[in-house]
Amino acid sequence: LWCKRVTEGYTGVKVNDFSFSFQSGLAFLAIINYHRKDLIDYTKVSRLSQKERLETAFEVADHHLDIGPMLDVDDLISTVKPDEKSVMTYVSSFYHAFSGAEKTKLASKRICNVMQQCHELEKTESEYIESTSLLNEWIQSKIEKFSQEVDSEETVLNEAAKAFRDYRRNEKPEKLELKGCLNTTFNTLQTRLRLSGRPQFKPEAAHTPSSVHSFWNKLENYEELYSKQMVDSI
Repeated sequence: LWCKRVTEGYTGVKVNDFSFSFQSGLAFLAIINYHRKDLIDYTKVSRLSQKERLETAFEVADHHLDIGPMLDVDDLISTVKPDEKSVMTYVSSFYHAFSGAEKTKLASKRICNVMQQCHELEKTESEYIESTSLLNEWIQSKIEKFSQEVDSEETVLNEAAKAFRDYRRNEKPEKLELKGCLNTTFNTLQTRLRLSGRPQFKPEAAHTPSSVHSFWNKLENYEELYSKQMVDSI
């Protein structure tokens, strides 16, 4: 299974046994190239003759991987069916030589994945805080605006009415959508943190969904008072 997995996709290699599958030398070259691409250019060496391929594989294994020669090149070429036990023993040397490196590679990959996940979660937390702060600032600015008395002067009143209509039709719906997105982001973030075994996200009180919702309700109360005041002025 290991031989099949690491040689899958290599041109001219199909490992079905420990005799004919290794006779051409390509399987040995593929195993080495899969783990150490710096030692062998598979595309280049695959064009060599059968003898040259086997010699290259055995020399690289001996000089760079500390895998001593166990098979004879001429015997592999001349024999009708290479001895399976001898080939299997030699291949097992490659497995033992690379198994440690493969485990290290997998461990490194897992660590990288965890680090990337942590980075993404921290980035999401930061973006949530930033977006919530901006939304809270916008809410506060509107509360301050709607807490002011409406000027009854006709020109000013008309401009204020136009601005209020634009607020309700365009500005407010956009912020309401943002509020919903932030609430979803917060809940999704907490779920991801829980599943990854990390502590729950605990932003300052002003940035929690419940606080934002409370600020929003306060805004709507002032908005209604402002709307009523405007109607009365007209």
